[in-house]
Amino acid sequence: MIVQIEHIDAVANIEKILAVAGIDGLFVGPYDLSASMGKTGLTTDPEVQEAISKVKQAATRANVRTSQAANQHGAGKALRIAFFGGAVMGLAVAMALCFAERASAQTAGEILKKVDVVGHSKTTEMEMVQKIVTPSGDNRSFKMVSYSANGAEKGLTVYVSPNQVRGMKILSLNDGDDIWTYFPRTNRTRKIASSARNRRVQGSDFTYDDMSGGKMAEKLKVKIIDEEELKGLLGAEAV
Repeated sequence: MIVQIEHIDAVANIEKILAVAGIDGLFVGPYDLSASMGKTGLTTDPEVQEAISKVKQAATRANVRTSQAANQHGAGKALRIAFFGGAVMGLAVAMALCFAERASAQTAGEILKKVDVVGHSKTTEMEMVQKIVTPSGDNRSFKMVSYSANGAEKGLTVYVSPNQVRGMKILSLNDGDDIWTYFPRTNRTRKIASSARNRRVQGSDFTYDDMSGGKMAEKLKVKIIDEEELKGLLGAEAV
């Protein structure tokens, strides 16, 4: 389980947070942390740095790894990675790069394996909002609740709103090898055939295969296509 530390209240309670069983790592968000301290964007401010240091020291004592979205001690390397076969969240890749001391020495496949390891947790529950801009410029928004167990071995996504899709469910089993959908309007459940896994869901760029979870290192063909120096930042983007 990865816990995000993005508020000064979390820093003040870091010892209690680290006492929770099952925490594998901490991800510090300096920008949001600075905003919670009334110093928005001043991530190098001594008080903000002191708060970050307090988190890292507590994590070290608890033998928990830490990473952060910005490298305050110089230029970091950013890798642009090409993904073939599905849409991927760039944040997860950025987290893996932050944990790596020498990101450029790794292959794209090795980076994705780290993403799978760092992102693994016994159970997760997330609320998500998906916003879609159609070619005509119309905006659509979907609210969903997502659950997973044993990493991405089992996953369930439930559409909460709007009303026309409320109650629709996508169930994935066996690391995404088996996908089932439930449509409340017809009260029918059907298994997604292999030939239909790449169909887009609700008009988004995400396919059923994208939403089924599983290990990215096994599902995707990747390569590093570019590398550049970014002062104070360490991250990656999907292209």
